[in-house]
Amino acid sequence: PPENPDAWDCYQRGQWHFNRITPNDLSCAKSYFQRAIGLDSGLGAAYSGLATTCFYEFILGAALPQTLVEPAFEAAQKALEIDANDAEAKLALGLAYQLDGKQAESVPYLESAVALNPSLARGHYYLGAALTFSGRAKDAIDPLETAIRLSPRDPWMAHFMARLSEAHLFIDRLDDAVEWGRKARAQSGPWAWTARLGLVSALGHLERLEEARAALEEMRAKRPDVSLSFVQTHFPVEYDVDKASLLEGLRKAGLTE
Repeated sequence: PPENPDAWDCYQRGQWHFNRITPNDLSCAKSYFQRAIGLDSGLGAAYSGLATTCFYEFILGAALPQTLVEPAFEAAQKALEIDANDAEAKLALGLAYQLDGKQAESVPYLESAVALNPSLARGHYYLGAALTFSGRAKDAIDPLETAIRLSPRDPWMAHFMARLSEAHLFIDRLDDAVEWGRKARAQSGPWAWTARLGLVSALGHLERLEEARAALEEMRAKRPDVSLSFVQTHFPVEYDVDKASLLEGLRKAGLTE
């Protein structure tokens, strides 16, 4: 049991806000994790939660990575100091590397996380995302499908399916990219502009422009300032060939600089 019940309560409140997946809730989650750490500096889970929240502040466009990288690494490394065999701490350090634009370097930590806890659905998801973003999209299919199988009602399901859509896009399985993109769209909340990226790009490549433009307008409704340059800044595709493919499909669909 946790040594400080009040710290554990703050951590759980932080997790509740984190799973609501809005910029405001991420800010609340960070505050609760920091409060938990103030009450119990040995609560590794709060450090892991803090690092993971930094990553999603970047993904949702709530902050730029240069303001988040250092605190994410500090929190993740502290979590590992507390327990070197904690799967969530390994996962948090992997996400800190992703936040720093080092997708390939994140993979060993994420592989270690799922080895420590094979039932950790988000561990499989983050591993699949890192593989997708680092030029190993074919290898990403299995961990992403595993994440979906392990947690079929996960509040982050739109992300699971969106990364699967992008993985199929990057290996030129465009019809599969559209299928998973539509599933991601059906799962996504008001925050999830990224859930439509693979769908819009795949439809653009397929020259199904009416559908592509309709999906693009839905994405703009979620993120009015979305543009090609915004995607390049806030979407962490490391492998240049895949990044070019994603952007070309978006361009064909009508997204501009």
